[in-house]
Amino acid sequence: MFKFYEKVREFVDECHQPGGSIDMERHRVVSFQHLERTVYWVTQLKPDADEALLIAAITHDIERALTEVPEYKASNVKAGGFTTTDFLREHQDTSARIVAEFLESQHAPIEMIDRVVALISKHEEGGDDDQNLLKDADSLSHFEISAPYFLSTIINEVGVEKVRAKFDWMYDRITSEQARQIANPFYEEALLTLERFQMQ
Repeated sequence: MFKFYEKVREFVDECHQPGGSIDMERHRVVSFQHLERTVYWVTQLKPDADEALLIAAITHDIERALTEVPEYKASNVKAGGFTTTDFLREHQDTSARIVAEFLESQHAPIEMIDRVVALISKHEEGGDDDQNLLKDADSLSHFEISAPYFLSTIINEVGVEKVRAKFDWMYDRITSEQARQIANPFYEEALLTLERFQMQ
């Protein structure tokens, strides 16, 4: 059993405890499920994933659990969407910082902290093999867990076009053919649902 992963998972669970508005509570529930399934997909794509990679998977979106308002209600998202460089960079860097500070408080080895930070800070765009793998697992979990939430709730805040752009981007960024094949049915179903919205 990985010593630090268990501590981190408890921290993530605490960060997602109910509180605040109904919107924020639902957002936290979906966010936590998304993080758990990202871990699952990491282990499917890389059964021998090390502790740092699993920690990065369970924490890569941690900043979203600690904000007062879901990001889809923020003015910059409503204006520019979910895939602007500034939005993604701030999200990655903030999440990486939060996790690094927690790991430091738990006296994790500096090598582990540096590796976790490197993974989280590139989980949207990818880079080396493990950064790409985390990105792919994130996309798989997005289509499995988060896409239904986008289609039931977030679409009412930001509109069909921004949701479609998010889905296309999450699919197009997938690196491995294995992950793309797994994601394809989820992606196609999400697009069909979007088409029904546009026909209304």
